[in-house]
Amino acid sequence: MYDICKDVSRSLMGSQHENWFYRQLIWSQDREATWRVIGNQIVISRLNTTSWSGSFENLYNEGQWGGHQANCNRTFETMSACGLENNIMLSDDSHANSVSDLVWLEEHEYDPAAEWVAVGVEFPGTAVSSTGFGEAVT
Repeated sequence: MYDICKDVSRSLMGSQHENWFYRQLIWSQDREATWRVIGNQIVISRLNTTSWSGSFENLYNEGQWGGHQANCNRTFETMSACGLENNIMLSDDSHANSVSDLVWLEEHEYDPAAEWVAVGVEFPGTAVSSTGFGEAVT
C-alpha cells in the first residue's frame, strides 16, 4: 500500500463528519440499539485486487477505503474500544456482491475461529444495472 494511504491526517469523510459518525455510533450504544446498520458509499473491507489488475505492487483498491487506511483504523478502533457490537455495513460501488468480516488488521491477525472474529460484517452489493466482473447470468 502506498504511504499516503496510511497518513493519519487523511479522512474519507472530513474530520467534522468523521467525528459526528463516531459520536452517532457511541450514542447508538447509549440508546441500547441492538444493531448498527451503516450505509457506506464504498467498500471498507480490504479486497485483494491482484486477480483483477495482475499486479502485486498495489494489492488493495485505493479507490475504496484502502486509500484512507488511517480513517478505517480509527473507525474500527472506535467500534472496538467502545465495545460496539452487531455492526453491519451495507456498501456499494464494487460491481460485485460479497460478504466480509470487518477486521482491524493493524491490531489483529485475521482468525475466523477466534472468539472476537471481527468488529462487524460488510455486505457490498452491485449496482442494479451492473453484471459485476463476469458475464451476465441468463
